[in-house]
Amino acid sequence: MPVNANVYIWMTRKDLVDDPKYKSEFRSKYGYDLGVPRTFKALRDMAEFFHSKGIYGFAPFTKAWEGATAEAIFMFESFGTSPLSVQNDKVIVTLDEKRAVEAINFYKELLKFAPPGALDMGHSERIAAFNQGKVFTMFQWPVYVPEHETPGNSVVAGKIIYSAPPSGPVKRVAIRGCWVLAMPIASKNKQAAVEFAYWWSSRETGEKLIPVGFTPARADLLLNPNYNKDRPWFKAIFDSMRNAVARPRFSRYSEASQIIRENWLAAISGKLTPEEAVKKMKKELNELVRK
Repeated sequence: MPVNANVYIWMTRKDLVDDPKYKSEFRSKYGYDLGVPRTFKALRDMAEFFHSKGIYGFAPFTKAWEGATAEAIFMFESFGTSPLSVQNDKVIVTLDEKRAVEAINFYKELLKFAPPGALDMGHSERIAAFNQGKVFTMFQWPVYVPEHETPGNSVVAGKIIYSAPPSGPVKRVAIRGCWVLAMPIASKNKQAAVEFAYWWSSRETGEKLIPVGFTPARADLLLNPNYNKDRPWFKAIFDSMRNAVARPRFSRYSEASQIIRENWLAAISGKLTPEEAVKKMKKELNELVRK
């Protein structure tokens, strides 16, 4: 049972897309209106445009952590392929090499418009760059959003539009990592566990926890107009969950994550060509699932 909606949402600088001068110049150059990037094409165009204005168009996640795995899967899925899938209760490798290479090449294109040190950016670097007003758009996990909306710590507080991530060439996706409640089959206190789960996931409990930083998973809380006034990212969470994609869940996931992450980072950094990295990733994942 999900209790905390931890899913990719997108952040875009409202003050920049509303600027009349930028709006006019962008339309003159690209032929359509400046705004929240709804597609990967728009994301690329807008990132390029603002980079030419001295504002970094996009902030990636490239630290050798789980976040880089999530970023890789987000890109692969947006281009219509999955590194691993479950079929008939069996984990199999389903990475389409051509689409995976296209995803890597697109991400490398976005990196041209990212801040210096773009190949070593994690949560702290991304948050700092965005809060200093240096970045136009990027993804974020909901738990970190309050850091962007704290006056005094962020020059862009109150100047951010929250939305679902832009749609890739094949589909729109958002990586999720929802925190869930589960009950072991061997539990000796099933009734108490059920009652606790219903209590924690109830609307009433959510209403008490939201003021202290809780991110609910319930639609009636995420879409509540009273919360949306002060927490506009709640609606974006709801919209993102419509296209949420989970990372593969199986006993050797940590090893799979490392394989995906290492080869993805090797490709986007130029240590390997995209083609070499994808072939190596696929080979190592096949070896892993056969163990």
